[in-house]
Amino acid sequence: MSKNKIIIILVLLLILLFGFLLYRNKNLPAGSIIGKITPTSTPIRSIILPPGGNSDQDYLIETAISDLSTKLNINPSSIKVMSVTEHDWGDTSLGCPEKGKMYAQVITPGFIITLSANGDEYIYHAGGKSVVTC
Repeated sequence: MSKNKIIIILVLLLILLFGFLLYRNKNLPAGSIIGKITPTSTPIRSIILPPGGNSDQDYLIETAISDLSTKLNINPSSIKVMSVTEHDWGDTSLGCPEKGKMYAQVITPGFIITLSANGDEYIYHAGGKSVVTC
């Protein structure tokens, strides 16, 4: 392989790496929560959602709360967020593959969302626009 081809390949790899790093470190909207949330007795809606806020993370948390409130037949305001932890899933199954289904084998950034209701904890896996329980 010629020296020019090697240089071109290296430059392209550096551009891809730089683009990935920019994507992973993008600024999040005001009011977004990153990392662990300490347990609280305040309902989630007063912690997460700023006026007019609608980030992807907020959407995923709201989706998990909505799903849990439907499953338990309780008011969403009685569900508390115990933690929201960033997590990179190994594929688009978000760590919960269903037998017989195919998933894109790409790193999928997302979250592990732990909710509490009626004295029990519930764990949701989230990424992209999906929220699942295993």
